[in-house]
Amino acid sequence: MQKKYAVLFWMIFAVVSVMKLYYIGWGPLDLSPDEAQYWNWSRNLDICYYSKGPFIAYTIFFGTKLGELVAFNPPNPAFWTRFPAVLNSMLLGIIVWFLSYRLWKDYKIALWIVLILLAIPIYAVGSIIMTIDNPLMLFWALYIYVILLALESKNAKYWYISGVVLGLGFLSKYAMFILIPGTIVFLLTGRQHKEWLRRKEFYLSILIACLFAIPVLYWNMSHDWIGMKHLIGQAGLAKHAEAKQFFSPHLFEFVGTQMGVVSPIIFVFIIISFYKAWKLRSDYRYNLLFWMGVPVAVLYMLLSLHKECQANWTAPLYISGAILAGAIFQKNTFLKIGIVLGVSAWLLLFNIDFLPGIPQKYDPTLRLTGWKLLGEEVGGVKEEYQKDSPIFIFSDTYQIASELAFYTPEQPRTYNVNLGRRMNQYDIWGGFDKLTGNDGLYVKHRDQVIDPEIASAFSSWEKLPVVNIIKNGEIIHRYTIFLCREFKGIKGHGDESSY
Repeated sequence: MQKKYAVLFWMIFAVVSVMKLYYIGWGPLDLSPDEAQYWNWSRNLDICYYSKGPFIAYTIFFGTKLGELVAFNPPNPAFWTRFPAVLNSMLLGIIVWFLSYRLWKDYKIALWIVLILLAIPIYAVGSIIMTIDNPLMLFWALYIYVILLALESKNAKYWYISGVVLGLGFLSKYAMFILIPGTIVFLLTGRQHKEWLRRKEFYLSILIACLFAIPVLYWNMSHDWIGMKHLIGQAGLAKHAEAKQFFSPHLFEFVGTQMGVVSPIIFVFIIISFYKAWKLRSDYRYNLLFWMGVPVAVLYMLLSLHKECQANWTAPLYISGAILAGAIFQKNTFLKIGIVLGVSAWLLLFNIDFLPGIPQKYDPTLRLTGWKLLGEEVGGVKEEYQKDSPIFIFSDTYQIASELAFYTPEQPRTYNVNLGRRMNQYDIWGGFDKLTGNDGLYVKHRDQVIDPEIASAFSSWEKLPVVNIIKNGEIIHRYTIFLCREFKGIKGHGDESSY
């Protein structure tokens, strides 16, 4: 009887995996600006980057090199950049399946848990879009699984493995280290496992994880700690030091966005599940899942009291939440309805490009539309006007610069001029000092006039016809291209205190 649920899981797993691979290879969505930026990082491998650890760049590098090796190129050129996202999501599903079965010894419960995870829109989107949350969720789930193996087998080697997993997760996203205090509190509150706090293996696992942080710390030390300053800025701590009022109305907005990215019905059940897990914390399984998730919620709820928090920041929380909800409410009809609605929501999202009449303000795919067309247009202009010296391409935003680096024919190096924006990786790379005397194509979003700083940095310039990106008969984006002759040099005007 139990085996049929295992067979059903593997059937669903295979179908969904094929669907995702087909979508990233033959679907309509271009790379998002952040994906294009991370792809650009993968062309310039380093031990760390301005705002993130290096694992995302290594992952995309692996995907693109694999694509070159197998020489298979689907119509959508983003396929190999996104391939690791699908691969990681497949591994996440397998880990959650085995983790759930090991916890509850019931294939039916394990299947419901996987279906809940499948129905959460933020996981569905994160399984085809290559972001730092994608590998983070994989390592988060794997860490919980390895800790469970250590507890149940009492084999010390699993603690060492957990240190490696924790370190790899940190290289994906620094939030991975939230699991360290969560693990400590779990061991403190669990009578049968408190003994690990008196043994060296647990502390060595933390030491192993910290070894992975050394390259990140070294890179930051070599770059005036700009990554750490950025992290402090993201947390709102720098602004808070000068703020007159600590509280702001972001908490309710934060909770509202969580309901949206998780699916309202599933979100409610997950919240109730954490409450019930607290009541059942004498059972180490509930206690483990509680402390592997709740610290994330507490951290970002406190943060939302004085700054706006991104909806994806809490993504790892719902791994524990889904496992708890599936185990506690396995027979609940409303939760089953929530699963159906959740799956329907992301299926609709993936196919929104084929649905006419969707107002632009309600279409979340617009940020992933038109970049290939813009790259082709810029490439055509570059070829038409290029003389003896090559024309370089630059923009005033990292988003446009990154997308043009990927979608312009031959994928040239692009530049992001700093006219007062927040610092980013392009400022570290620099390169403008080597472009003196060359012509440039300056690309800006919308129909705009040229910036005075750019106009004075060239001997002459002219505004080319505006590029219109059209979807369903409506203009969704407009881009201005300026042909600039004989670059004389420019000094960055970025606010160095803005990270």
